Amino acid sequence: MKTLKSLLSLLSLLFFLLIVASCGGDDDTDTSSGDCTSQLYINTQLQTDVDAFNAAGAAYGNNPSPANCAAFKAAAQGYFNAVIDLEDCYSSLNLEADYQANIQNAQAAIDDIMC
Repeated sequence: MKTLKSLLSLLSLLFFLLIVASCGGDDDTDTSSGDCTSQLYINTQLQTDVDAFNAAGAAYGNNPSPANCAAFKAAAQGYFNAVIDLEDCYSSLNLEADYQANIQNAQAAIDDIMC
């Protein structure tokens, strides 16, 4: 049960970070520019990890085996690391305080997942 609560907490926190990252900025089509004000750039940087996280979460939800739990935890950590890599983007969008609070909570939620 604690794993399920951690899972829901983590999903909420990481979803919040994705939503915050995708707010504001224009839809610049240049995804290689490193332009943190571009919604498309930020979303493109996170998309692979979001997809892996969602797939692992679905697999774990359908079959809460130890292997699926470990895969989910690894995917959550991968997504978390991708968000960490975009710290400068959150700073440039004046979202540093929200970012820091959510990063700490998200890492704690990942650490709480017991497989």
